Amino acid sequence: MNISQQIEAAFTDARARYPELALAWVEISYRVGSLPPNSALSATTQRDGSIDLLLRCMEDEQVQRVAGEFAFQYQKMLSDYWIGSVYEIFRLLRDRKLADVPLGFSEVLADLELIRMPLEKHELPKDRKLEAPLEMIRNPPKNDSTDIYVYDPKDNRRAHIMGFGVSTKTGSVIWHGIDIASKSDRWIERRDLADRSPLYLGTMALVLWLIPLRAKQRNPFEAHSAATRPIENSGTAPRRLRQQCARAKGLREGVTHQFGME
Repeated sequence: MNISQQIEAAFTDARARYPELALAWVEISYRVGSLPPNSALSATTQRDGSIDLLLRCMEDEQVQRVAGEFAFQYQKMLSDYWIGSVYEIFRLLRDRKLADVPLGFSEVLADLELIRMPLEKHELPKDRKLEAPLEMIRNPPKNDSTDIYVYDPKDNRRAHIMGFGVSTKTGSVIWHGIDIASKSDRWIERRDLADRSPLYLGTMALVLWLIPLRAKQRNPFEAHSAATRPIENSGTAPRRLRQQCARAKGLREGVTHQFGME
């Protein structure tokens, strides 16, 4: 079997493992895609759905500990891509006012923004709101002068490596989002973003207003808390914020080993 056949087989197997969710993504794609007529949004949404199904299978295998040694790096790669693409769907609907905004829409979009900015722009989300340069600390430390550095939003060479890990509950990638506006941070889980809806479809918050007829049906997918504990993570965070989190929020609980910046 060549590579193309293996990739095709993986997507086919994922649809077979999550048949109802596969159909749900198709239904969502037609409803979302029809909002801006004569666009390729329907195909884009179906593509994101196919990747979601594949990622769910990879996440399940992480929990079952049957994933290959290097499988997580490919899971992380696809998860990063999925975040950026789904973010654009939410952003388009918001900016063009193509759908009503229900309770939960803004929260999901805010989480997508917190992840997407460091992944694709290599900077803190909305760093223009920083009143002054931010002191950052490397994690894990190298125990030298490079452990602490200053993130200056006016510096064109600034960069931020977002912490990430694996949920011990779902096998999903989790990211350490830093919210400058609220001066807070939180761990955000990919599976939670895909499931965050009380409706039967359980794919993403879009169904809250695009498919109201499903509202009375039971959601077969358990809601997953975004506050899951990572078993491994890497990256940087504001020095004071990281220290406060370690003391008060226990974000390091469940961490077995960490990776730092090179």
